[in-house]
Amino acid sequence: MTPWLLRKLALCHAMALATLALGLVACASQRPPDPPPLVEARIALQFEAVVRVAEPQSGDGEPFRGAFVEQDDGTRWVVTSRADSPFHELRDRRVTVEGTPYKPPGQTTAMKHLRVTVMKLVEVGADNLLESPSLVEIHGEETLSGRFEMFTYPEGTKLAGEKMLVFVDERGTSYRLARVSRTARRGKVVTVTGHRVEPTPFIARPGGPYLWIVDIRR
Repeated sequence: MTPWLLRKLALCHAMALATLALGLVACASQRPPDPPPLVEARIALQFEAVVRVAEPQSGDGEPFRGAFVEQDDGTRWVVTSRADSPFHELRDRRVTVEGTPYKPPGQTTAMKHLRVTVMKLVEVGADNLLESPSLVEIHGEETLSGRFEMFTYPEGTKLAGEKMLVFVDERGTSYRLARVSRTARRGKVVTVTGHRVEPTPFIARPGGPYLWIVDIRR
């Protein structure tokens, strides 16, 4: 083997080693892929409890005007901080509750919080209508856009000719109003915050979905 060929082979060997070394350095410098972000578990709860209002105090000493539910073991869950919520209608009543625990920003009370999906009265009876609550089912707070309109009952119905204010959302669903602010005005598109509710079946009322409105924004 000639000296020239030996030098050629040595050069090729050196280049191969250099290429291998660069590859190892590049592999070592690569970061492993980031793990997928952790998804916070949202645990849905379902239990029986009694609705309570206006007893606890917030951390700054101001009266708590919302509502909470109290389980048999004494555990309390705040379901609203509003003083005008439909949950107040079920005060001291036993209910079944479905919802998701959460921690509100700027929390001022040590009690746990529950975002209600649906709350239902456990016992629905007509024994004493004067003491019966006006609602038997309350759904969680939601936001809807739409208009307030005046609805006139058609001829041939028991309420023919009578008028009532309703809320019609963007999808065309018309809601009877279980409660609404005096600031409600017809015609303009507004955004409302409220609860779909089911009134007691033992009092005569028009059919259709009902909405308990707690806030109106234009």
